[in-house]
Amino acid sequence: MTVGTSRNSGLDLIRTTAILLVLIGHFELISNSFLNYTFYKMGVYGVELFFVLSGFLIG
Repeated sequence: MTVGTSRNSGLDLIRTTAILLVLIGHFELISNSFLNYTFYKMGVYGVELFFVLSGFLIG
């Protein structure tokens, strides 16, 4: 039994975006900017996006 390994570049782009949002969110820990809350929220959205995408791909 073989499994197809076709990749969807659109989903890869969404996953990359989610990872970048999480990385930006981690800057909240080292940044002394007034944008700390914005950076934090970007990280939260990145994690949520990554979980939704993972659930879609597993399901």
